[in-house]
Amino acid sequence: MAQLRLGVALVIACFFTGTASLAQDIEFTTFNAALSNVSFVSIVPNVRERTNALLATLSKELDHRELLVKLDPSLSYEVVKGFQEVFNPRARIELLQLFESKGLWTANAFKQGSDLLIASSLPIISSQFHRFEDNQIRRNFGVLEAIIERPNGQRFRAFTTHTAFSDQKGLNPLHKNQLLKIAQLVRFNPDRLPTVLLCDINMGAT
Repeated sequence: MAQLRLGVALVIACFFTGTASLAQDIEFTTFNAALSNVSFVSIVPNVRERTNALLATLSKELDHRELLVKLDPSLSYEVVKGFQEVFNPRARIELLQLFESKGLWTANAFKQGSDLLIASSLPIISSQFHRFEDNQIRRNFGVLEAIIERPNGQRFRAFTTHTAFSDQKGLNPLHKNQLLKIAQLVRFNPDRLPTVLLCDINMGAT
């Protein structure tokens, strides 16, 4: 059975809008990595510590998965991971190197100035970054979409996103518009693919 790990203000949601649902052998995980775009020896000295901890955790998880599959080749145990706040250049390189060494596919929006990354043990067929049109702040907010294919040819969509922070009850206009954009992307699904959201929606208490 798929394992779902959720953190505070992080959301994993599955929308089985296609004709077939995802099998229960995929582990979906979302991380707000909180890796700032600063030097490891600057005003945020624990960025290096957080990076090391994240790399160690991911490496251990992926080694465990690899061992299980080796012990039982018939076992289907796939992982799809969404990341937010991967701003630090060195952390980006190290994460991508780790995933490559473990045979994972990746998609990211780093060249678009965003903080988003998706890693998958299943092939990523294509990816696209959808920028929020009403962005009024420094961070380039948006939604990273990846089309992922299972061995049987079934495809599904994985989205990761990091919305603006709403620290008031209810929704401020910027946050509301971003949530509406996410809903629009989920609804626009001409191929009726199953859809998974891996996101930090920065939602305050309501």
